Amino acid sequence: MFLNAEAVTGFRVHMPWGSVLGLSRSLMAMSLALTLVATPPTVLFSTLYGSSRGAACEGMRSLSAFCLVPIDQLVVVQYLTAGLLGIVVTGFWPGVLAVPFAYVIASFEWATSLPDGGDQVALIVALLLIPIGLTDRRRNHWNSALPESVSGITTARVVSAGTAATLIRVQLSIVYLVASLGKLGNSSWVEGSALYYWFRHPNFGPPEWLAGPLHWLTSIPAATAAVTWGVMAFEFALGMSMLIPSRLRVHVLLPVGILLHLAIAVVMGITSFSFIMIAALLLLLVPVGSDLAILQDASIRRQSEADAEMRDESASAPGRSARVQ
Repeated sequence: MFLNAEAVTGFRVHMPWGSVLGLSRSLMAMSLALTLVATPPTVLFSTLYGSSRGAACEGMRSLSAFCLVPIDQLVVVQYLTAGLLGIVVTGFWPGVLAVPFAYVIASFEWATSLPDGGDQVALIVALLLIPIGLTDRRRNHWNSALPESVSGITTARVVSAGTAATLIRVQLSIVYLVASLGKLGNSSWVEGSALYYWFRHPNFGPPEWLAGPLHWLTSIPAATAAVTWGVMAFEFALGMSMLIPSRLRVHVLLPVGILLHLAIAVVMGITSFSFIMIAALLLLLVPVGSDLAILQDASIRRQSEADAEMRDESASAPGRSARVQ
């Protein structure tokens, strides 16, 4: 359900607290929790050249939770932080857990020996989620409505959380634009042959059961070029998605983006990255403040009609002022 804040702020903006936001937080938390539980500390925090311990704990990174204990106790911190992330997954107390959630994400990204792009995206998003979380008064982030009347919502809460939500979308748009345009500097992507080589990579290539069909597909030059350029074009579309109507974002870009990242998980085996990016897609493509019902076409149609009615009302009464707390 959309919660409109025009009565609070004096201008039309949607409340940024919805269950889609909760789904995104849960996916990010689940991804890292599974990594912490399923991966031994000798892998996550392997000693790098020039480092005296497994976790990277120099400078600001020394504030990481994984740098506060001896090396032989890292596994304890792994399970403790995974437990906290498990609570985040359930959705309870989003306001209370906003800062601890961001701290755990930051602790892992700072201390792990080889963070990937997904960890960096999760860190940026988790930090920007803090203003949204601190202003979220729901008991559980799966709830579709605020547990208080509109009169209890202040302008500062709506504006700060809404601004953070917009910054997340801008940041994620930049991530996909850079991913797309950056490929123009690589000849294999420009020529349309990049996936031919990726599908034959010894470390990131497909599993044995999938290698045969993908090797056959990429042995056809036209098919290889179409898929390679298609990935670049789709990433560019995601980068420009803030300019695309919400129905196309939710019903075209979102499902295709989810399929893309699931394919990356299956083919390349980087599951945690894929779940984090799916969580990011929800924040980028689904309208701010949406509930899960918006994934149904009728819900978006009703919201579009409601938005049109509000625009008509605003146009017919331009001098109307709203009460701001």
